[in-house]
Amino acid sequence: MLPGRKSFTPRCPRTRAPQPKTPVNTLPENQAKTSPRHRTEFEPMINSALRVTYYYPWGPFHPVRSGAASVARAHMRYFRSRGIRPTVIVPIDGNTAGLEEFEREYAWTREVCYLPLFKVPHIERCLHTWAFDSYLAGHAAMCDVPDFHCILSRPADLVFLNYIFSCPLLDALPGNTVRILESHDFISRQFLTSNTAPAVAAQHLSVEFELYSLFDAVFMINEDEALLARERGAANSIYVPQPVELTDPGFPAEESAGPLYDLLFVGSDHPPNVEGAEWFYEHVFAPHLKQHGLRWAIVGSVCRRLNVRDASVHLLGVVEDLARIYRGAKLVVIPLFRGAGISIKTLEALGQAKPIVTTACGRRGLKGCEQALVELDFQDDPRLAAERILHLCGSAAARRKLGDAGYQYVRRHFSPQAYGEKLDRTLDRLVSGKLSASPTAASRAA
Repeated sequence: MLPGRKSFTPRCPRTRAPQPKTPVNTLPENQAKTSPRHRTEFEPMINSALRVTYYYPWGPFHPVRSGAASVARAHMRYFRSRGIRPTVIVPIDGNTAGLEEFEREYAWTREVCYLPLFKVPHIERCLHTWAFDSYLAGHAAMCDVPDFHCILSRPADLVFLNYIFSCPLLDALPGNTVRILESHDFISRQFLTSNTAPAVAAQHLSVEFELYSLFDAVFMINEDEALLARERGAANSIYVPQPVELTDPGFPAEESAGPLYDLLFVGSDHPPNVEGAEWFYEHVFAPHLKQHGLRWAIVGSVCRRLNVRDASVHLLGVVEDLARIYRGAKLVVIPLFRGAGISIKTLEALGQAKPIVTTACGRRGLKGCEQALVELDFQDDPRLAAERILHLCGSAAARRKLGDAGYQYVRRHFSPQAYGEKLDRTLDRLVSGKLSASPTAASRAA
């Protein structure tokens, strides 16, 4: 057990005592001065004394867990780079594997608080049901857990809530707090199925836009979706580009000893990932690619849901060193057919300088990326998709050209610096506006 950890108590979040702040840059002095990835070329405007609360609904946001976890981890890197020590709140189930690693990684935060769902089964049932209404009900019930309500009601300058279904938690927040929704995507679209009537889908989206008005700002990672939300009356919608951690340019895009796999797919157990991978296996890989001896690696929690048993398909699950798996693959395939927001798995692969073959859904939110990846209509012509994949697998020069173009694309549009500067300006404006509108500020002005 780590120092400062407290044991669970019924219906009570577990809270770790505040830890000493860890220096952000621990590189040797000469390396810190020369490495472009650690050079600060602008003066942050954000006050490091800001009190920040950050709620994330899917438990500890480990690497490779999901695209949503990548958004949360990007926020944590931003906070740490600005000297901000947030209070992090996550629900957990009975599986405590990885908690100590999570706490070590975020020992620099003010504290990490858990809501043990197995102590409150009625909430756990809601959050384990794939239904928007259930998620709303589960979060409304969270406010009735005394110690959880106590943590949320602490004074804070900024509160980040992830996903619109967490909006019932707003009732527990203190006044004069900047309330930020990290929307990720239009969650109402994520819950749609092929049987959902268009009128019902439109109604769900309208309700989501109305809920946006409860927040001071709604952060969106898809520029087109942010524009649509503003057109539909959600003027507080703000596009914040998802940052990509770029691979070291000096690193080879492929293992020098030869690739371990021909194809790679990385994904969580989110239903569109499961559906896409199984469709690709049934309609493209098994009938058209397997006979050529191709090896397909699949990484992430999606492996738990796949009904694929084939010696040519390697279900690796969650891995420690994802960068090594990327280097060990010739080509990344992203067979997505439904979804919203932006495909973070596409961004991450581009940041690893990997050539990508995907669908229109897999490249959603990526403007001007025509030279950075190959977009195909897999469902219209599976054989043609297989032919393009075989061509790339057989041409190292074509893969290198495509991978380099993708790397330069994300470097221009999705760099950590662009993300940090956008957050600096946005948060500075939000905090300043909230303070100037507060009764205390008004009385001082009088």
